Amino acid sequence: MHRYRLYVPPEKIAQETAQLDGDEFHHCINVLRRTKGTVAVFDGVSHEWEATIARVEKHRALLDLRKLVREATKPAVQVIACPALTKGKSFDATVENATELGAHVIAPVIAERSAAHFRQSQNETRLARWGRIAIAAAKQCGRIALPEIKPPTLLNELLPTLAGATKVICAAGAHAEPLWNVLEKTGAGASAIAVLVGPEADFAPEEVAAAVEAGAHAALLGPTTLRSGTAAAYALAVVSAYATSR
Repeated sequence: MHRYRLYVPPEKIAQETAQLDGDEFHHCINVLRRTKGTVAVFDGVSHEWEATIARVEKHRALLDLRKLVREATKPAVQVIACPALTKGKSFDATVENATELGAHVIAPVIAERSAAHFRQSQNETRLARWGRIAIAAAKQCGRIALPEIKPPTLLNELLPTLAGATKVICAAGAHAEPLWNVLEKTGAGASAIAVLVGPEADFAPEEVAAAVEAGAHAALLGPTTLRSGTAAAYALAVVSAYATSR
């Protein structure tokens, strides 16, 4: 992976030229102190190029795309991360981890026990921040395609949108089996796997029941009680490993 890796959205790429501006321009010029030479450019969708910095202007740089070096292929199994919102900015780490662990979609859940932390008015700011975090994580871990980050949604509104996916809800309870066992029993032939992980106090019993009624399978994440961020990373690591083995 190239040491200097930059993100340029598709709309700022034309033929063999990319326009670098905004946060990425600042990062390249002021943080990396890179004003010439070779860099890697990825479009967040499917392509990565070897590029050279052709010209630096006041608020942008023009890059010559010299050679296509990688292309992202469509995944055999789409991984949909559905972690419950957590207090303050602690959810930022969940977005970062989900990006690094290969989630294709991140769909934050407004659970009953996390609803107090949610403010609809903060949605635009929150989504913009999560987008920046996902870009930074993608640059670091080497992935090309950025995850789609959806606005936070109530669980009962999210479940119908997951109708075509194999659904797993991670929750404590004697009725649940270990996550890998659940995936082996239910994931064969799946084109998408959605994994739901609760907030610090877990999903409420009625939320688990609603998810199961909607076709979700209950799963355990081991013998210990995990923090929500740890639980989300654990579950996504297992689901991603299973998905990539198909």
